[in-house]
Amino acid sequence: MFKRALNTFNKTALDNTFSSPPVVVTHSDLPSLATITAATTSSHMKLRHLKIPFFLAVVVSLCCWAALVFSFTSTSSTTPTGGGLRASANKYLDGILNRQPLELTPTMRQPNNQLLPVKLPPWRQNLSMTNPADDFECLGWRQTGECDPDGPREPNEDKGCDKVITAGNSGYCEARHKATGTVVRAFVSSCIGMKGGSQFACNQTGDFFAYADLPSRYRVRQRTPPISKAEQGADLTRGIVMAVYPKVMKGVYAAIHRLRDTGCKLPVELWYRRDEMNTSHPIISTLLAEGGIYAREIVQPDATHFYVKPYALYHSAFTQVLLLDCDNFVTVDPTYLFGMPEFTEVGAMFWPDFWRMKKTIFNIHNTSVLWDMLGVSFVDMMEQESGQVLVDKSKSKDALRTLMFYAFHHPRLIETLDMAWGDKDLFRFAWMKSQTPFHMIQKPPGSAGVKHHTYDPFSAKIYLDICILPNP
Repeated sequence: MFKRALNTFNKTALDNTFSSPPVVVTHSDLPSLATITAATTSSHMKLRHLKIPFFLAVVVSLCCWAALVFSFTSTSSTTPTGGGLRASANKYLDGILNRQPLELTPTMRQPNNQLLPVKLPPWRQNLSMTNPADDFECLGWRQTGECDPDGPREPNEDKGCDKVITAGNSGYCEARHKATGTVVRAFVSSCIGMKGGSQFACNQTGDFFAYADLPSRYRVRQRTPPISKAEQGADLTRGIVMAVYPKVMKGVYAAIHRLRDTGCKLPVELWYRRDEMNTSHPIISTLLAEGGIYAREIVQPDATHFYVKPYALYHSAFTQVLLLDCDNFVTVDPTYLFGMPEFTEVGAMFWPDFWRMKKTIFNIHNTSVLWDMLGVSFVDMMEQESGQVLVDKSKSKDALRTLMFYAFHHPRLIETLDMAWGDKDLFRFAWMKSQTPFHMIQKPPGSAGVKHHTYDPFSAKIYLDICILPNP
């Protein structure tokens, strides 16, 4: 098993990803391996499909990683200058990640990597909060040729406002702003402006324009979680937040005990839905009895699936939050992250995913319709992995309000139009839109595990998404 894992270690993922650097807001130190996240593939294969106990899968996966580290450090450990296991592992990883000098792209040369401000035209401001469609008179779909929205018109392919349009052709929706009479365009797209197969209609024009205007005026109902007797007097300044549900509770138990094994004493909030489980669940009751673990009920009806994490982050009792997926297993105590200058200076730290503009499976690139809808300038940077998010809520109020708009304003166009996958990039979108600074870790993630029979490096049946954190 160890040999198979070694032979299938996914170096290709690192090579493909590191062809260009991510954009960051602040500078990063050299990396060290800090978290390992059990992940699944694009086929959504779950551990239960492998017909092996979850705990055994976790143990085998961690053993595979241990075998990798020991094999990579077996020779260096005998040298006089060897710095121990962690130093040897870091040296190996740095050798992979620092193969070639990096070149900055033009968009990365902006001062402090700040976004270029996008000033909305008057007709796109102060739209109706309840029904922005009332501000516009839809005129219909105008198709163009040569995969260019400014290309030659193809009037025979025009469609009415209520007709479904499938992405893949260039063109735009035309509408008239009722108050000013200005004829405007929405969904301005090339052939690749939207993800293949996604569908929309021009009668969604008002909602499309609202995504750039309404976040700054969005009002979030604050739901303060009740403080139990056990919490009275406890330090709730910093803590870890997890969203949980019945099928993952064994992993949650293992992940929290792994945290404690590293010496982490941070309090942990477990957010759950009462229609799925309650505090009488045996694992939750066991964890609560251990102390430092608090159960929080999700009371908002539409806070489900991908939208539980934004809800939990916003309503957490902690001021500084490390948001962790419940299948995220740390290898060192993450408490030091709260004191990193990259975090203390800006108040948010994010981690990169495998993909960026030139290598994206989510159609997030410089000509995506997404940017016009959000009213955000494009920056060539890595996409975000939201399995771990570090936020100081006291420094991120505008960004958190925008995040809640993206998560809970209906219709959820980012989801229904396939603009992004789940909550994966919602955090950086919200910080970008609100012009709130954040730090993006500069080193890309890696992967290891059981590779699928296809050549696709991201199609492993089980793989470990290895996220890199700064050195303490």
